[in-house]
Amino acid sequence: MNKQQITRNFSRYADLYDDYAQVQRRSAQDLAKEFDIAPPHSILEIGSGTGLYTHYLRKRFPDAKIFGADISEPMVALAQRKYPDDNIFFFVADAEKLPIANRFDLVTSAACFQWLENPEQTLTTCFDRLETH
Repeated sequence: MNKQQITRNFSRYADLYDDYAQVQRRSAQDLAKEFDIAPPHSILEIGSGTGLYTHYLRKRFPDAKIFGADISEPMVALAQRKYPDDNIFFFVADAEKLPIANRFDLVTSAACFQWLENPEQTLTTCFDRLETH
């Protein structure tokens, strides 16, 4: 499946995604519990979609600023409506071509890497976005 088709499919079904994403919801919940780190000030979430994982990141790190990147504009729009929090920022971006130079205390993703054409390069980019390595 190519990137345009993936984007088109996620965009087409954005409004239904949360209704059918039980596995993704459970994975996001479990993943957010696993962090054994000092509370981050800033988090970059790759493939934020409708904000399922964002919700659990917010619960786990209530004081962090969370930046959620997703390739689907309708998914981002839905996440923005669901989470009108002043410290959560969703934006449209391809995980493999992040348009930001900011650094973050935590870079994470719950369910995105299986859709990437070059996951190794994206991991390198994520590592480069960390405040300290």
